[in-house]
Amino acid sequence: VSYMSEKIDLKNVTFIIPIRIEHENRLENLEVVIDYLDHHFDTNIMVFESSPQSMLMHHPCIKKVKYIWEFSDDETFHRTKILNNMLEEVETEFVANYDTDVLFPVQSYIDTVEELKKGKAIVFPYLGPFHEVNRKFIPEIREKKEVNWIPLNECGINHPNSVGGAIFFNTKIYKSLGGECEPFFSWGAEDNFRVNMFQIFGYEIVRVGTVLYHLEHWRGKNSTEKNPHYYKNMQIFYDTAYMTKEQMRTFIDT
Repeated sequence: VSYMSEKIDLKNVTFIIPIRIEHENRLENLEVVIDYLDHHFDTNIMVFESSPQSMLMHHPCIKKVKYIWEFSDDETFHRTKILNNMLEEVETEFVANYDTDVLFPVQSYIDTVEELKKGKAIVFPYLGPFHEVNRKFIPEIREKKEVNWIPLNECGINHPNSVGGAIFFNTKIYKSLGGECEPFFSWGAEDNFRVNMFQIFGYEIVRVGTVLYHLEHWRGKNSTEKNPHYYKNMQIFYDTAYMTKEQMRTFIDT
């Protein structure tokens, strides 16, 4: 199917993308993602850079998005807080909590938004498999503006049933549940907590689409278990995993 004729209307969605550019891979991945989304969709993209200095201020890809830079010389990337800062600015009916490095076939985005329109609160644009895409494929992704040609047998699988990467929400419901849980710092378990929280409040976790295509990148300690907050993050997840709705509400409110 060719979507070249005109952009698909996703004006009711805001993609919120938190970033810290620790390596040129990250910058290139962001360019690819913005270019891809902007090529296919008439939508809203917000990029929030938290870093000691802005790497994006004068970058051409930023012209297509709402860009926010915040000074931070903290080694830890406080992703949950940054997402909440962006969430406050979101005025669209739906919002996508979106990583710098992920792409999906065009149809997956359309199907995801259709589910949200039916009243679903949380929808994943893929069925679970999280594939690692070698950087050698990036020039062709840029050119074709599509991903479903990528040979999955040449892509490692990071996770068979991931709950991260990109999650689409009904904005009002996401905000009513407090958005992201800020006691989670850096990387680890916040994705599992989020899914568990929605389930505790009685919302169905919906999946559509195929697989997640993750553009390979250099990994600093904010992207691995080596970050100093990892075990504390896991502990929060375990402590909240079996809460009742009332207990979870109290936890969120405090």
